[in-house]
Amino acid sequence: MSKSVRIALIIVSFLITAFFLGFRLGKGDPVTDEVELAFRALGDMDFFATPFQTTPLEWFSGSVWWTHLSFHDHPPVIFALGHLVFKMFGDSLLTLRIPFAILGLGSLVLLYLFSRKLFDEKIALIALAIAAVNTYLTWIGRIGLQEELVIFFNILSLYLLTKVEQRRIFFIFWGIAFGLGVLSKYTAVIILPVSILYLWYFNPIELKKKSFYLSLLLAVLVFSPVLIYNVAMYHAVGHFDLQLSSLLHENVSAHWQTLPGKQIGTIWSRLATFYPNLWNNDLPFALLFLPSLIFLLFLYARSRLGSQGKFLFWVIILYHLLITVIGPSQRFLVMLVPWGIIVIAYALFAVWKRNRLVFYVLIVSIFIYQVYYNFAANLSYSYDTESAWRYSKLRLESGAFGYNELENYLVGLLDTKKPAVKLGFPTKLKFVESFRAEDFRGISENPEAPYLVIYDPRVNQVAKLWLYDRRYYYDGWPFVSVDEFLTVQKVAPQYFSDLGVKDYFYIAATEATFVGAPVPHSQAAKFEQERFLDEKIVAEKEIVNRQGQKVFSIYRFSL
Repeated sequence: MSKSVRIALIIVSFLITAFFLGFRLGKGDPVTDEVELAFRALGDMDFFATPFQTTPLEWFSGSVWWTHLSFHDHPPVIFALGHLVFKMFGDSLLTLRIPFAILGLGSLVLLYLFSRKLFDEKIALIALAIAAVNTYLTWIGRIGLQEELVIFFNILSLYLLTKVEQRRIFFIFWGIAFGLGVLSKYTAVIILPVSILYLWYFNPIELKKKSFYLSLLLAVLVFSPVLIYNVAMYHAVGHFDLQLSSLLHENVSAHWQTLPGKQIGTIWSRLATFYPNLWNNDLPFALLFLPSLIFLLFLYARSRLGSQGKFLFWVIILYHLLITVIGPSQRFLVMLVPWGIIVIAYALFAVWKRNRLVFYVLIVSIFIYQVYYNFAANLSYSYDTESAWRYSKLRLESGAFGYNELENYLVGLLDTKKPAVKLGFPTKLKFVESFRAEDFRGISENPEAPYLVIYDPRVNQVAKLWLYDRRYYYDGWPFVSVDEFLTVQKVAPQYFSDLGVKDYFYIAATEATFVGAPVPHSQAAKFEQERFLDEKIVAEKEIVNRQGQKVFSIYRFSL
């Protein structure tokens, strides 16, 4: 292969990846776990806005020093990253997603470089081409979740180890990358066994030298804020953070009535759903990965696998073990994908060596199908849930249900003003006032508006956190559910008017509003019928989704 062809393939692969990561990056609605991270990242505030999962800020009166070192359910890097970009560019999910898209492109570069070092240029180019259009890697690069950080630091750590052969100073960078990886998410601890495995096969002498162990010490030092946080938490309340306490089966009922993502079933149910979940999330990848893995196992059994292939095989086994332990959810399965792509590239290279015509037919077919599937899963606005060959369950993670359109309306209504009326907090939430005073959303110089926003609670609760609670807790805008409003009106009809409210807005949901999970029972329908429909009051604004369905109606009224 000529140098010009190789360079052209690399450039085209990077451009395709950039397109899939960047095109319509703001498309997905705020209905995924990224919102629960972004909400707290805005003010670097460890507060979840739910009584079912309280945080140390609610447990103690006054500021406690160790609560600033980490968060109750995740290490702090993702919150620090989100806080930084929000402070620099403003708080939108598009702003949050941009650095993750950049990390996705960086992961592709590292995957190519590491594959080339592990095997050769041809396998690296095949892996690069497959990764460029992979649905799973596109999805994780377009959403603000920690798994992109885990993937990036994992591949970076391995690539740095390949440099140790030339200069041992790269152990220092490996230690920093490992520490930052675990500081991003605990599952990045897999970097250690994978790194030991790499050294065992390709540079075993380093396992006997102090450089490696000093770099481990450096990683612990980088991760030490979380260690201090957990020791202090255990001393104060008798258990560790949510992740570690779940792993150790500690009694946390005093603080956490729910443990999100921890209901993962038995070991057998996890094994039984491992590959079906992979299949449902990225069918083209599963169709290639399974036969490629079987091929790798066949070569291993026949003693026809070199050190590189054996290393790759055991890395795949380690990831299977990790994901089986923590549960094969879609966000955990994605960590397997970069290594699965290298396995696929290895198998396709074996085809190339035997029959190049078959190889070219395969690679073109794979490329076309993956592009089609990827676009439908991550970029398309249309919904096709009938065809298993086209539909990925990842599709819901980038769904456009109309919440972004509601966000745009609220930006115009509220973000150019500041509240003239603010509602107080109960004693245990007084700490929020200090975060409000920081004016993270930059509204303090805006003109005042005497608004009260009433909402139908029959909405997606994650979207509610971003659209309503974010403005309530950080800005002070008075948002109340219709049920709370009616309760107050029954006891004190003039309460809100006496506070100074002059304009009332009601955000009504419809039958087409995406909910996604059970929501509270509400008097919303009765309220709408009696106040608006019976009186033939027309909504001031109708919010429609991309399919043209009315998903929200906005009414403006006065008392």
